[in-house]
Amino acid sequence: MNWLRSGAPFVGILLALAAAPAIHAAEPPHQPIPPQCQPDPTKTPSWVADMNKVDPIGAKKVTDSEHYLHWRHTTTSDCGDLRKVNKPQWRTNRDMLFHPANARSAEHIFNYGFEPGKHDGSMTVPTHFEDPNSAVVNVRHDPLTLFDGSVPLYFIDAPGGFRAEGTNKTDVVSFPGGLHTRTIKGMLSRDKKSGDPRFTPNPHFGGTQPGIGEFDLIAVHRQGDFHISVTSGGTPVGAHTTRFQLGTTVTLAAPEKEKGVWTINGVRKGAASYYVLPASEQYVATILVTFEPLDQS
Repeated sequence: MNWLRSGAPFVGILLALAAAPAIHAAEPPHQPIPPQCQPDPTKTPSWVADMNKVDPIGAKKVTDSEHYLHWRHTTTSDCGDLRKVNKPQWRTNRDMLFHPANARSAEHIFNYGFEPGKHDGSMTVPTHFEDPNSAVVNVRHDPLTLFDGSVPLYFIDAPGGFRAEGTNKTDVVSFPGGLHTRTIKGMLSRDKKSGDPRFTPNPHFGGTQPGIGEFDLIAVHRQGDFHISVTSGGTPVGAHTTRFQLGTTVTLAAPEKEKGVWTINGVRKGAASYYVLPASEQYVATILVTFEPLDQS
């Protein structure tokens, strides 16, 4: 099975490989989150308490804001100080996001999530996905700049996050305090022997996973601002995710009948304005479908 999208450049694959250490290396020991930074929904973070001393009304507005509530849902550390984010563009949509595998095992990621390197409240955005000197974790909208089958890919279904001013990376979303395990749907990889795609669900995911006789279909337009139409008969269950019964013939259509390249779990299937997913391709419980418009210039 060919895991490279023939004829289509992997613009960001070098970035992904550079950002993710070799997955065969010995896994580094887990660094526990400091006790004062452990997420606690019953307590107000210290930086909000400091705001109360100066401007109680302003602090109340912060704790009622959507981006604050999203942060409390996604963060692995309460020590992130959102006041230090430099003119953020807070994310308001709920698209599926992606993070390549790093030196940690899937078991570790599923247990602890993607934790930041620091818990000092700083909001310096890392150059790649994580940085030992940053309290922020990055993810991306576009899965195919990260996945060729050699490096597993985690699926992130999380609200919030921000785009940092001056980064010029519209594909990158930054999460203060990292990403809690509840936001990680699972991991897409390929079988080392057969080369077939394999999806490993996260047992601690906050949403639902497909049951026996079901599969989840995640449809992603690589330009991000457009959405793929999925045939009726399924049930929306998450970000870009529709659940179907096995054996259902699913038709996916590009916006405005635009012609482009379709891929299924990283495997190129051809160029057209629509794609029909037959029952024979429903052998993975979670299927990632992407669409990339052809260059019309």
